[in-house]
Amino acid sequence: MGDDWNRIMPDGWRIFFRFRTPRPVQASSMPRLLRGTSVLLSSPTASGKTEAVFAPLYQRHVSFQRGGASVVYVAPTKALVNDMQSRLSEYFASSAPGLVQRYTGDHHEFTDPAGRFAVLCTP
Repeated sequence: MGDDWNRIMPDGWRIFFRFRTPRPVQASSMPRLLRGTSVLLSSPTASGKTEAVFAPLYQRHVSFQRGGASVVYVAPTKALVNDMQSRLSEYFASSAPGLVQRYTGDHHEFTDPAGRFAVLCTP
């Protein structure tokens, strides 16, 4: 299905899945998120939930040519925000650094939505 994914999600695929196959939770949720359907994901730690969410949302961000932040991701702890920031920064490092920023008690990186994709924050 790699060619199909590359066709329906070319930007998200290139960044998140170019060198691997989507896991089951990713393959079942990404088409729904691409269509704009609300999805509640529940699967074990390290099963690919972050990529399952951010790849199709990034594709929508690019496809709809959004000029500012289109995703606000609220995580329950600063540690989870920091982990996600680190992982997502690696994905976007070569193509678009700074697309994902944090806003927590310790990090106030997000100051302007222009040119951003997502802000990761705590409640």
